[in-house]
Amino acid sequence: MADNFIDKTKAQGSEKQESQLNRLRSWAKSESNARIRDEVLWYEIQLYKDGDHYVIIPERARTSGGNIRVQAVTRRKGEIQRTYNKIRPLLRALKSTVTSTGIRWEVPGGSDEEVMGSNYLNWYVDHKPHFQEVVGDVNDYGFSRSVGYFDVYWDSTKAEPMVMARDPFDLLMDKYGKYARRTYTMRKEDFMEMRDAEGVALFEKTDELRTTNKHSASEIFDNYLRNKRETSNPKDDKLEDVMVEEFHILEQKEDGKFQVRIITTTEESIVINKEEVYDDDELRFIAYYPERRPGYHLNEPWLKDALDPQKSLDNMYTHFEEFIRTLGKGRIMKRKGGFLDRISDKDGQIVEFEGEKPEFIQPTSLTGDQFNFDTKVEAMLEDVMGIHPSQQRKTETARGISFLIAQDETNVSESAMNMKNSLVKVGQRLLKFVDKHMMASQDIFWFKDGQKQTAQIIGGQAGNVPEGVVRLGNVEALTVDLVPKGAFAALLREEKIMKLVEMGILSSPDVIVSGLNIGNVREIVDKEMAFRQQQAEQQSQMEQARATQPTQPDEATQNKEALREAIEGLKKP
Repeated sequence: MADNFIDKTKAQGSEKQESQLNRLRSWAKSESNARIRDEVLWYEIQLYKDGDHYVIIPERARTSGGNIRVQAVTRRKGEIQRTYNKIRPLLRALKSTVTSTGIRWEVPGGSDEEVMGSNYLNWYVDHKPHFQEVVGDVNDYGFSRSVGYFDVYWDSTKAEPMVMARDPFDLLMDKYGKYARRTYTMRKEDFMEMRDAEGVALFEKTDELRTTNKHSASEIFDNYLRNKRETSNPKDDKLEDVMVEEFHILEQKEDGKFQVRIITTTEESIVINKEEVYDDDELRFIAYYPERRPGYHLNEPWLKDALDPQKSLDNMYTHFEEFIRTLGKGRIMKRKGGFLDRISDKDGQIVEFEGEKPEFIQPTSLTGDQFNFDTKVEAMLEDVMGIHPSQQRKTETARGISFLIAQDETNVSESAMNMKNSLVKVGQRLLKFVDKHMMASQDIFWFKDGQKQTAQIIGGQAGNVPEGVVRLGNVEALTVDLVPKGAFAALLREEKIMKLVEMGILSSPDVIVSGLNIGNVREIVDKEMAFRQQQAEQQSQMEQARATQPTQPDEATQNKEALREAIEGLKKP
C-alpha cells in the first residue's frame, strides 16, 4: 500500500506546472511558426556571410518547418565556381560606424546624484572589455537578422549587472511585449551544480534531465550549426548538453503595478527548475533595429538587398576566370562519334585523336562592357548596403574622401540614432538593477579636466550606507553620445581646429597643419614656410641697409631750401 500512496498536494502542483508549461510552449510554437520565412532568410544571409554562395535551400523551408538540409549546387566536370565575398567586409564597415566610437552617457543639467549615475555607466563601459564586443554583436544581429537584442540582467553569482547580446534565432519575443522565450544549451553537470553568491543551488529538481544533441532550439539554425560543426557524444551522461528554456512573462498585480516572472525549465520537461519574480514594467530584452518600418514587428534584414548583386558579382568573377583558363589552354571541337583523349603534363597538353582532325576554335576576347558591368555591380552592392569603402579607396583627394565618409555617415545615420536610443535604455536598466541589488559599495573613478576623480557608490535600496558613499537611484534623464574615432574623429577634429583658427586662438601655420593632419600636402606647406622665412630675411636685410645709409633730402625739400635761400638773398641790401 505504501508504494501506491500518492501525495495529492505534489500531484496537483505537478499538474499545474505541466499546464503552465504547455500553455507557454503553445505560444512559443505559434510564434516560431509565424516567423519561419524570416528565419530562412536569416539562414541564407548567414551562409552568404560565411562565403557559402553556391548552395540550394529547399523551397519548402520557406513555408513549413522540418529538417532542412542545405544542398550544394551540382557542378559539371571541369566547371569552376568562384566567390568574391563583398558582404562580409561591407558588414564590417557598417558595424564600424558604431563600434569605432566611444560610448558616453550623461545627464544634461542633472543633480549630483544623477551625474554620479552617468559617471558609473562610463566607468562600467571602460572597465568591462566585453561591452564593446556586445555592441558589435548586437550590430551584427541587427544588420543580418533585422533585429538584435541587448540582455541586461543582474548576475547573482558575480553580484553585478551584466549586458549580453542575444541572437534572435534563440530568442522569441511577443510583439505585445508580454512574453519572451530564451533558449540555450548548457552542460548537464553545470546545470545541476550551479550556485549563487551565497552558495544556494540555482536550479532544483535536477534528478531527471533529458540531454540533447541539438545546438539551437530553432530547427533552421540548428541545421546551420550541424553543417558547421562535427558533433560527438561524450561517454559520461553528465558531460552532455541540455536545452534550457527560459520563459519571461510580464504580469500585472492586483495593485495595478507590474512584475516579471521568469520560469526556467528544460526542453520537453514538465518540471519547473527555477521560478523568480521581480518588479518591473517591461521585459529585460532591449531590441535594436538598424532600420525601422512602421507596422512591422520584424523588418526585412538590411543585408537582404545585397544578395542579388552579390550573386552577379560571383558570376562575373567565375566567368572571367573561366575565360582566362580557356584562353590559356585553347579549345578543341570534337566531332560526334570520333575519339579524342587529352594527356596533360607540366609542359603543356598533348591531344590525340583518330579519324578526321578536330577543328580548333579560337576563343573570343573580353570586351570593355563586361569589365564595366563588373565595376557597376560592385558599386550597386555598396549602394544597397549604404556605405562605399571601395569608392573611398579610389578617391585621391582628401576633400573627396571626406565627402564620401560624410555621405556614408548620412546613409547609416538611422542605424546610429537607433543604437543611441537602445543604449539609453541599456543605461537606464543598468542603473535600475544597481538601485535594487547593489548592497556593497563599489569604487569608481573618472577624469574631469584632466584630473582623476574618485567616488564610492551603492544601490539606493541598501540599508546602512557608510559615510562618503553615494546612493545611486534610477536615473530617467539619460542621453548617450557616441564619440567618433578613426575617420569620423578626423573630420570632427578638423572642424574644431578651423574654429580655433577663426577665433584667433591658433595662429602658427605649423601647429594648424599638424592639427588638420593633412600629411599629403605637408611637403608643399614646408616649402611655403621656407619661402616665407626667405622673404622675411630679405626684408630684414633691406631695412638694415636703409638704417646705415645717410639720409638724403628729397626733391621737394631741396626746392624749399633753394627758395628760402633766394628770399633771404633778396632781403640783403
